[in-house]
Amino acid sequence: MGTGSNILALGNGNSVVISVGFDLINGNSVVGGGGSDTVAVTSGQTTINPGSSNFTVFGNASNPLTMLRGTGSDLVAMGIGGGTVTAGSGGNSTIIGGLNSPNGPAVYMTGTASGDRLYAIGYGNVVAVAGAGNETITGAGNGPFGGAASHGSNSFTAGSGNDTLISGAGQDTLTAGTGSASMVAGTAADTFAFQRGAAGGSDTISGFKVGVDTLSLTGYGLTASSALGTSLQQNGGTVLTFADGTTITVAGVNNLSSLSIKSS
Repeated sequence: MGTGSNILALGNGNSVVISVGFDLINGNSVVGGGGSDTVAVTSGQTTINPGSSNFTVFGNASNPLTMLRGTGSDLVAMGIGGGTVTAGSGGNSTIIGGLNSPNGPAVYMTGTASGDRLYAIGYGNVVAVAGAGNETITGAGNGPFGGAASHGSNSFTAGSGNDTLISGAGQDTLTAGTGSASMVAGTAADTFAFQRGAAGGSDTISGFKVGVDTLSLTGYGLTASSALGTSLQQNGGTVLTFADGTTITVAGVNNLSSLSIKSS
């Protein structure tokens, strides 16, 4: 495509597009049919409306990429320009972002359905949110193209499914959703956040570092000491239960103290 502002509607075949301008690319449901399309974003600012296509997108632009929610399964590797990408409802999508610097453009990734995997890499700060399926959000590296753990300060939020949130090498915030999440601490000081009304599931925290990591409770009307007073020691870990049905298991930790809890 040219370097100007272009609009491209893809047909029902398998298309390959190189985007170098300020482009809008419409997937197949917009014009009927279905296909598997590949887009290489080399410069400019690209917006993709996937439709029913299964998109593969490789970003290498300094401007943000925008990808709307379609009905397919997508593989999207965002470039240094960051952007906003939403997985298709077909499930099993892979989204990769965070190559930019800590002060670089924002990176937003949203999962939609079961099997979605969202990877934070590099030094950018990534905001990743799971949807309704059983999804994985990770900053620990080892993505589909390899790579080290993310060094950004990321925000990972679980959804209504059975999600897995894995922190990277930066100071990350992992937030529970209404489903049951498995949360894994990284190497830096991480925060595990629970908000009354937005949580409510049975969540497990692994690798919690006493004296380093923080358990953040919002809206429960408890002090740190009273929150700890709800806990029981089970199977070598600490289990906290709250009035909204939220159950937090801090696996492998039997010396959790009120100093590890921030309540507001």
